[in-house]
Amino acid sequence: MLVLNNVNKYYKTVNNFHALKNIDLTVTKGEFLAVLGESGSGKSTLLNVVSGLDTYESGDITIGGISTENFTKREWAIYRNNYVGFIFQEYNLVDHLSVVENVELPLLLQGVSPKEARQRALEKCQLLGLKNHVHKVPKKVSGGQQQRAAIARALVTEPEVILADEPTGALDSENAKIILDILKALSKDHVVILVTHDEENAKEYANRIVTLEDGRIINDTKEDVTTKITSKKETIEFKSPNMKLKVLWKFAKNNMGKRKLRTLFTSLTMAIGLISIFLITFLINGIRTEITDFVSELIPEDQYFVKSEVNQALVSYEDLDLIRGKDKVNEAFFPTRIHPLIESEDINPENPNVPTKGYVQNSTFLYSIPVHKKNFSRKNDLVGDYPKNEREVIVTSRVAEQIIGFKVKEDDLDQALDEIKDDLIEVDQISADETLDESFKIVGIVFDQQSSTVFTLHTKLEQYVNDFGNGAEYEQYTNIHVDRSKLNVFLNTEDKDEIEVFKDELADEGLVLRNPSNMVNGSIDQFFDTLLYILLGTASVSLLVAGILVGLMVYISVVERIKEIGILTSIGARRANIQSLFIFESGFIGFLSAIIALVLSLLISMLINNIFNQTIGSLMRTLNLGDMEEFKLLHIDWLAILIVFGISIGFAIVSGLIPAIRASGLKAVEALRQE
Repeated sequence: MLVLNNVNKYYKTVNNFHALKNIDLTVTKGEFLAVLGESGSGKSTLLNVVSGLDTYESGDITIGGISTENFTKREWAIYRNNYVGFIFQEYNLVDHLSVVENVELPLLLQGVSPKEARQRALEKCQLLGLKNHVHKVPKKVSGGQQQRAAIARALVTEPEVILADEPTGALDSENAKIILDILKALSKDHVVILVTHDEENAKEYANRIVTLEDGRIINDTKEDVTTKITSKKETIEFKSPNMKLKVLWKFAKNNMGKRKLRTLFTSLTMAIGLISIFLITFLINGIRTEITDFVSELIPEDQYFVKSEVNQALVSYEDLDLIRGKDKVNEAFFPTRIHPLIESEDINPENPNVPTKGYVQNSTFLYSIPVHKKNFSRKNDLVGDYPKNEREVIVTSRVAEQIIGFKVKEDDLDQALDEIKDDLIEVDQISADETLDESFKIVGIVFDQQSSTVFTLHTKLEQYVNDFGNGAEYEQYTNIHVDRSKLNVFLNTEDKDEIEVFKDELADEGLVLRNPSNMVNGSIDQFFDTLLYILLGTASVSLLVAGILVGLMVYISVVERIKEIGILTSIGARRANIQSLFIFESGFIGFLSAIIALVLSLLISMLINNIFNQTIGSLMRTLNLGDMEEFKLLHIDWLAILIVFGISIGFAIVSGLIPAIRASGLKAVEALRQE
């Protein structure tokens, strides 16, 4: 039962126009009520108020004994979607959806599964003679067929009330009769209210006629119409309209499909800003990765050093013994460099015929390395074997050149090792006072053209320090250099908690534990993070411009689709549903822009990396420097890609938010008048 109890409706004009005046009306199931009246008498306003498309200022409307006086916008949307089926004179079908998609739309708003919604929609279409037209868009069928599709849409949710606002006004007499016959049949199980100008049709089909004039009921063919029914506010237990992702995607796809060039232009504009962000991120990540890899080759991640907590103080040999006694320590030693001495004869300026005999430091020097290969910083570059005892050594390529007499390139290390493997490095003297006459067997080689280094186990060099220096401190001009400013330490554990305990133990002794790899990498990360933020801040200007364009596009889309918004509202879509529709479209543009930007950025990155490697590689071969390992100047960062995708989608959504809110605020009555 539908009851209007002293309902009044005003339009806010200069004179505050009174459109409906003290309307009292009760309509029950089985009644076919026709509302007659001249234009401006309030017929359509009455239907709009009953449907909830427009509000009333005073009085009350009850539906099934439930008052609507304090209905929220959400409750009115639920009411329209579940309780009312609205049939318009202009059909008001969504033009980019097929007939069956239009019919099933109210069900999809209710959250009915797509399969069930399609089945129920097809049943209604077949009932109304649309079986052969279900997959056609509205403009491909006749006016009568469009109106039948509108009726099918109104019936598909099994509403209690069917409201028809001059449904035959745009039809010829034959189709008009078909529509009125359908409404007559429906009135047996529904409340049917028909607004019409045609008094003859009203008398022929309706079993009750109400006449309006100047917003008042001046005639009602039913007796005892003044009965007023009131009830307390209850809760309508209907399904709340909710647009599922499939519905949002369908609307977004159809809308952007109709506006392909605009969508593509907007996406490309936004993609330009994203490409700059991608390339900057890839470039920073590439350089950072290459530098970090280079540092990790020089400094093992598991290598630590110990320093005194007193600035510039030296670590003592007692501290060395203390640390070596810790169970977490694999090995520890001071970095040590020893230059063997070679005999030299100088001319005596006072007596040129009598040469002066002396010693000078050899440019080839011994340098301390760990006993265990896993602790050797250049283990990944090593060609050959690692020393197994104190009489075996590793040499640099520069030392190898001095032995074999020809230049050694990085690609020639295997060949060079074949030439010098098991050759002996002679060390005759470390002290001018004593001849040593020791030799070391070459077992491995590393590429280094800068220094003539013989890598020797630290235990052997410690023996030399004890034998020829007795542990004393050596000045920089001597041939023995023990760096006691720090102590190289290698641990048996990678457990952070155990390392922290060890760190605390050293702190009690006045010593500080440092990880050079972490320190260097931390500085590198800090530098490149700062650089990244600066460059991204600059690049974001273009993204901001693109965001404004997205917002403008969504705004234009809202203006072009005002009537569509009105249609959705009339079948029960809530404000949140309308907002979701345009926000989803904005987000999809952001996603599409990110896809375009990513594909182009990957192609550009591959091109730049290839050109860079070919150019530098060709230059190195021209200079006879050997081949260069592949250098990834731009390195893909998948985490950054995910973040940029999120930023792109989020930024597009924010850009489209204001137009989306505006769209959801449009009044259905006004929106439906738009062409």
